[in-house]
Amino acid sequence: MRHTIPLRLLQIRSQSVRPLLAASRRAIPTPTLSLARPLSTSAPLLKKSKAAATKKAHKQHKEEADGNPEGKRYDKAPEADLGDVLAKTERKMEKAVDWAKGLVYEMVERGRGRVSPALLDSVKVTTNDVPGSRSLNSVASVTVQKSALMVNIWDPTHTKHVESAIHEANLPGLSPTRVNETTLRIPVNRPTHEQRQELLKQIASTVETAKNQVRHARTDGMNGLGGRGEEGTEEVQKLANDFGGQLDQFLTQAKKEFEKV
Repeated sequence: MRHTIPLRLLQIRSQSVRPLLAASRRAIPTPTLSLARPLSTSAPLLKKSKAAATKKAHKQHKEEADGNPEGKRYDKAPEADLGDVLAKTERKMEKAVDWAKGLVYEMVERGRGRVSPALLDSVKVTTNDVPGSRSLNSVASVTVQKSALMVNIWDPTHTKHVESAIHEANLPGLSPTRVNETTLRIPVNRPTHEQRQELLKQIASTVETAKNQVRHARTDGMNGLGGRGEEGTEEVQKLANDFGGQLDQFLTQAKKEFEKV
């Protein structure tokens, strides 16, 4: 038996359902499309950046390998460091001049034929019990006996080392002879003309070595100030000129002294 629903009842039910459907549609959130993209670096940009960094590294390595040519531009030193750079440069130059002055004095004294313990000041001794080399007066005493130098060695095991060191110093006309196990005698004869000429060559070589040290100190000083033309570089050049002039005077005076002999 078929049951039928009155039309009036269907209309009522339809009207009650419609608000529910509308409410349900409003409750469901509508998805939104985001246009933002996560930050990423494309492969071409990465390659380009890497290539530039590699090129810069190669260039820096080449500059370090080639050294810093004089006159190259460097970061300018702060004003507070200007005085420090100049002081450090002056100390380096002064050290080079003092070193040359001591050696030149010894060789001039030798050229005059004077007998003085200072003739052996340049001798450096290497022993087995102490690393590195030491000055002769740290292992022995040197005195004058008539026309000879007497070297009295404190430790008998050092005698052969002292003797070798005097020979290796290559002092013209000075050759030690062993008196006993702790004493060496070095006759100091009036140098011949040939020996004075050899001494003069050694003096010239010593002066030139010291002048090279002054030049290196000048280059370091200018680089520390930022390169030629920067503040303070004129003072550095003046220091180099002054100390170089002193070294030239050493050689000139040595020649005059040898002419008197």
